Amino acid sequence: MRRGGFALAAVVACYNPTFQAGIPCTQQGTCPGSQTCDFSQSPPICIVGDAGSTIDAGQCATCSGATPVCDPVTKGCRGCVADSECTSDVCSESTGTCIDEADALYVATNGDDGAPCTRTAPCATITHALGQMTASVRTIKVGDGQYSDSWLMQTLPPVLISGETASWDHTTVAWQNVGFGGSGFDHVLESHGTTVTIEGMTLQGSPQEAVRNQDTGGTVTLYEVQMRNTQGGVDCSGGTCEVDYCSINNNTGIGVYQNNSVVHVAQTIVSENGGVGAHLAGMFTIVNSMFVANGGGGAEIASTTTGSLLSFDTFADNGGSMTPTGLRCTVAAGVDDSIFADNGSAPQIGTSCTAAYSLFSDVVPANASASLAGDPAFVSSSDYHISSSSPARSAAAPAATLAVDIDGQVRPQGSGRDIGADEIP
Repeated sequence: MRRGGFALAAVVACYNPTFQAGIPCTQQGTCPGSQTCDFSQSPPICIVGDAGSTIDAGQCATCSGATPVCDPVTKGCRGCVADSECTSDVCSESTGTCIDEADALYVATNGDDGAPCTRTAPCATITHALGQMTASVRTIKVGDGQYSDSWLMQTLPPVLISGETASWDHTTVAWQNVGFGGSGFDHVLESHGTTVTIEGMTLQGSPQEAVRNQDTGGTVTLYEVQMRNTQGGVDCSGGTCEVDYCSINNNTGIGVYQNNSVVHVAQTIVSENGGVGAHLAGMFTIVNSMFVANGGGGAEIASTTTGSLLSFDTFADNGGSMTPTGLRCTVAAGVDDSIFADNGSAPQIGTSCTAAYSLFSDVVPANASASLAGDPAFVSSSDYHISSSSPARSAAAPAATLAVDIDGQVRPQGSGRDIGADEIP
């Protein structure tokens, strides 16, 4: 599971037909000759002799499309969760879809921009690969390593840029002011009306936000992306921004900035930014996320539209000269099933905010209903998961329906759902 670090577990690797022991099993859990698949290893490996369990012959024979992988445990078809599960070595982790090799361009640190950007002859830069896209080839698989790049995308067909490993730890793109679309950039990615998905990488070092989405019609999806050491994390000033399983940390300004757009943030940690964790103005859904140790407060709501949601989040250790430092509301807005801990002095939420079924580390404010006061019992001063002694346990709204927590673990685990971003397993 993703608990604590959002890291995906190791998964079954792609099939190698060579007849020898020690190679990965097929996606169907089979091996060459008389070898068997040992599922006790990660990834499962072909061995000589008997293994603990194998998939029966013929099971999962029809895995394809949106569920291309045969799961060795459930013995059912599912989406891919890593490149190694796809014969093309390209998985869109955000959708669980294997991308055909013919529809992908490949980038590697040992590549050559004079090469055709194929799997066997990758190019060296993402900018060069973007210039090789066609109407049908819209995916760029980026190998592990360090890159310097920036991208300006204006009303292009959809683009997917996917790191090799299903986390942000192995692929880093550092901003440079010359890249795809021209020169003089101040973001790693700036989109104007283009639907762009970025997966499995760290974006850093830009003098403005790591990512900016402007104009209507475009959607920027960030999945397993870290944005750090920039002026800000995400600026969503148009279109839609989807931020899932991300980390936005150690930026000098605002973590998430929204202005007259649609923003969805889920399973994300926004931490140690110099400004406020999130400035919200528009339609937003913020769930299963942590806003912690931000210098300008946890979050502020400047405007909202019908249907916006702030729910099952954790706001802790946020500071700043503007009060309150947990959640500020300049318009009437609500929050539910959330933790507010050590965000300056009470009250931790503004008078225009209303809270329900929430936990406060000091006192329950007058504008909070069905809420509790008490120490949330975080795991540690730097780990904002809750421990088994937390009063947040099983104390969320009885009618709540949220199915998972910040780590993707199932809710509820006890008699009811836990308040805050974390569900105790």
